[in-house]
Amino acid sequence: MNDQPLPQPFDPTPKTRGVTLNWMAPFYDRVCRAMGLGPAFRERTVGIAALRPGESVLDVGCGTGVLTQRAARAVGPAGTVWGIDPAPDMIRVALRNAAAEDSPARFKPGIIEEIAFESESFDAAFAAGPEAGRPAGRGRSRPTPPPALVAAPMAASLSRRTFG
Repeated sequence: MNDQPLPQPFDPTPKTRGVTLNWMAPFYDRVCRAMGLGPAFRERTVGIAALRPGESVLDVGCGTGVLTQRAARAVGPAGTVWGIDPAPDMIRVALRNAAAEDSPARFKPGIIEEIAFESESFDAAFAAGPEAGRPAGRGRSRPTPPPALVAAPMAASLSRRTFG
């Protein structure tokens, strides 16, 4: 773990009806690995998404950005991947980790209730937390509910289905 202080807080902090894990940011990745949600699980999640070079992806509830960075590798330099999370410390850690890995993944504070991107702007998305129970699939995003591919990292099983 990197014990360097995190950058200054973002302002304003997004308000969400959901639960944030801001307090967990410094050790979140270690906890995920201990729970079996480490690199192999994240690679499997990206594999299920079947991301293609050049696609645009949104990771809602991105936490420290591990999955977001893997998605960015999958879509390559022609693609774009954004991670949003309501917990500012998660975004700080994600930004620090992405810089250390020279990842093109982008991060900013954000909430699922107010996705600050144009409608139809993503080819796929990942969502954790409140969106984890939504059906999984592939298609273009809508502001609410969030984009079509919902691969829920906390779900026991992941599925893929195409929206018509």
